Amino acid sequence: MLYTLAIFCAGGLGSVLRYLGDSSLSARFKNHPLGLWITPTVIINIVGSLLYGVLAACAYNPRLESATAQTLSVLMLGFLGGFTTFSTAMVEAVQALAQRAYYRFFLLWAGQLMLAVVFVSLSYILTMQILSSLR
Repeated sequence: MLYTLAIFCAGGLGSVLRYLGDSSLSARFKNHPLGLWITPTVIINIVGSLLYGVLAACAYNPRLESATAQTLSVLMLGFLGGFTTFSTAMVEAVQALAQRAYYRFFLLWAGQLMLAVVFVSLSYILTMQILSSLR
C-alpha cells in the first residue's frame, strides 16, 4: 500500500513539474522560429526520456539493494510517468494535421518518438558504461 501511495505522490510531483516547465518554456518558445516543432511538450518528453534511461540503467545494476530498486521504480513509474506526456504530444501532432501542417505533424509525431528512443537508449548505454567503470 505504501509503495502504491509513493507512486501516486511521485506522479503528482512529476505532473506539477511538467506544468511549471511547460508554462516557463511556452513563453520562451512563443515567437521562436524553432517553436513550430520544438514545443515545450517535446522538450519535457525528451528530458523525461533521458532521465528514464539513466534510472533504468541504475535499476538493472546488480549491486543495488532492493530498497533502492523500489525507489527507482517509484521514480520511473510515478515521477516520470507524471512528468512526461506523450498523449499531449500526440494531441499537438493531430492539431497540426488538422491545420494541414503536414511537415509539423510528422516532426511532432514521428520525430518526437524517434528522439525519445534515441535519448533513452543513449542515456541508458552511457549510464551502464559509467556504472561498470565504477566497479
